[in-house]
Amino acid sequence: MGNFIFNKSLIIGVGLIGSSLAKVIRDKNLSEKIVSSNRSESTNKKVIELGIVDESSSDTKKMVKGSNLVIIATPLSSYENVLSNKYYLYVQQSFH
Repeated sequence: MGNFIFNKSLIIGVGLIGSSLAKVIRDKNLSEKIVSSNRSESTNKKVIELGIVDESSSDTKKMVKGSNLVIIATPLSSYENVLSNKYYLYVQQSFH
């Protein structure tokens, strides 16, 4: 606890790869808060219940606000859709 590199980290798509990345971020104390965005509300509930992330929602725009690390862990075929929504415009650009 204490000296985190990131205030808030967002993982878009918490499947096998996304959950593994969240675990490393948590285990290495790289981020004060870890959030995710997933299309499925059942997935959003499950990742919170399992302690994989601190908060999760299908509203990516909401989750990306204040984030200064964003990881896209969705299938490659969905990258165009994710990036076309321009969520990156809401990424916090300052670190502490």
